[in-house]
Amino acid sequence: MPLPSLLHRLKERKLLQWAVAYLAGAFVVFQLLDALAEPLALTTTIQRAILAVVGVGFFIALVLAWYHGEKGRQRVSGPELLMVAALLVVAGVALSLLRSPAPPAPARPTGTRGAGDDRPRVAVLPCDNTSPDPEDAFRADGLHDEILLKLQKVSSLVSLGRASVQQYTEVTPAVREIAAELGVDFVGECSVQRAGSRLRVIFQLMDPLGAQVWANDYDQDFTLDNILDIQAAIAQQVARAVGTTLTREERMRIEAKPTDDLDAYELYLLGRNRWTTRSPETIREAIDYFEAAVEVDSTFALAFSGIADAYMVLPFYDLTAEPL
Repeated sequence: MPLPSLLHRLKERKLLQWAVAYLAGAFVVFQLLDALAEPLALTTTIQRAILAVVGVGFFIALVLAWYHGEKGRQRVSGPELLMVAALLVVAGVALSLLRSPAPPAPARPTGTRGAGDDRPRVAVLPCDNTSPDPEDAFRADGLHDEILLKLQKVSSLVSLGRASVQQYTEVTPAVREIAAELGVDFVGECSVQRAGSRLRVIFQLMDPLGAQVWANDYDQDFTLDNILDIQAAIAQQVARAVGTTLTREERMRIEAKPTDDLDAYELYLLGRNRWTTRSPETIREAIDYFEAAVEVDSTFALAFSGIADAYMVLPFYDLTAEPL
């Protein structure tokens, strides 16, 4: 087939437009996968499977675009289904090749560590809200989440996620029991109190026997800079207290400011607080809070990420919701 004729047929069937549109959608999927891997506890195998399906889907989209252009129809026919089935078979083979040839390791209790991993393990328990107003609980939850996220940026230690420590929100056993159950070397406890224009945060780090390793009392004006500084200081002090060293890049990520607007940040924390409750109503409330945060600060990346997280999980809790 002459080259000009081929280019004309490609243009006529809008394959370039289909390719660009699909790649744009794939980029969004990759970004969401990166953002949701930790909150949704996606394993490496699941992430690889999603990437493989998206990759094969690119060729499916091009084949269907060409076929529709060739036949001049907009309905799926028997031959199309056969082509899709064949491509899905290829995808299945590709997924099987992506699997590790070694058998999966047997499930291990939460309290054990991986072989050869001698990094110190830290569990920061949910922060207590000691403010006069019970509605301030979202600030304690937000500070807890931010401390966990910052500690997870330190490669030389292992910080357990929210799902592992959330069980100790209402009932808190002795530190030695928690350390044994979770298999950690250190346990962190914190309390958050806002009184008027002041913010007080108390944090202590203990060894498995309950002996205090490090503690500090932060009593400062309630400003965004102070809130972010307290979170960063706690994460850095915990890293030092357990005997690890922060790299320059890790320190920069911990100290990074997500926004310059306190109202936007508070709306974001409210959104995260509602999002973690995971019901159709609270997830929709979370979306409203995230969108309100974006209205206050249109450059607030975490708020946009919150919107994406909420819309991603909403169909799992509300069957009437359209998938993202």
